[in-house]
Amino acid sequence: MTHRLSVAGLRCGRGERALFAPLDFVADDGDIVRIVGDNGAGKSTLLRTLAGLLSPLSGTINWRVDENEPTPPLALIEHENALSQVLSPVENLALLLRLSRQAGRVDEAKIVDTLETLGLGRLAHQPTHILSAGQKRRVTLARLWLAAPKVWLLDEPVAALDKSARTHTAERIAQLAGAGAVIIYTTHEGMALCDTRCVALD
Repeated sequence: MTHRLSVAGLRCGRGERALFAPLDFVADDGDIVRIVGDNGAGKSTLLRTLAGLLSPLSGTINWRVDENEPTPPLALIEHENALSQVLSPVENLALLLRLSRQAGRVDEAKIVDTLETLGLGRLAHQPTHILSAGQKRRVTLARLWLAAPKVWLLDEPVAALDKSARTHTAERIAQLAGAGAVIIYTTHEGMALCDTRCVALD
C-alpha cells in the first residue's frame, strides 16, 4: 500500500526564493508529524502547499486518496483564526463546517456541547470580538472535536493557549491519530505536544 502522503525534494517559497532546503518525508494513517523551524522558516507556507493552496517551487507531493473519499480528505487550521468578530462562536463554527463540508449536517447542539467541554459554554452565543486570544484559539480548535477528515494540517495549534488547554489539545490530537488520522502540525517550540516524528526545516 502506498503512503497516505509522500513528499520528495519539496521546495516551497515566496516568489522564486526557497524558504528551506529540499524536503523528503512520508506520513501514514495514524502518524503525527511535527514540523519545526524558526519564525519565517516556511512552516506556514509548507502547510498551505501541502493543502494545495500554494504551488511548490519544485519537488512532488503525492496524497493517497481512498475510494469514496474527497480529494484530498484534509482540513487546514491556520495560525490566524478564521473567525468573524461579529458572529458568535457557535455561528462561526457552523459556518466553517458548512464551508469545508467536514461534518455532514451541522448540529448546533453538538457545537454548543463541544464549546462547553472546552470551557467556552458561557461564551457560545456571545460575539467573538469579546473573547481573548486564547479563547478564540479554542473556538478555532473546536473543529478537532467536530469534524473527522483523514488528514489534519495544524499551524501552531497551541499558540496563545494556557497549560490546561494545551494538554487538552494534545490529548485530542493523540485520539485522532489513534483513530487513524494523519496529523501534521507546526511549532517553533522545542517540546512536542505528544509522541511525534519530527521534520526540521533548514
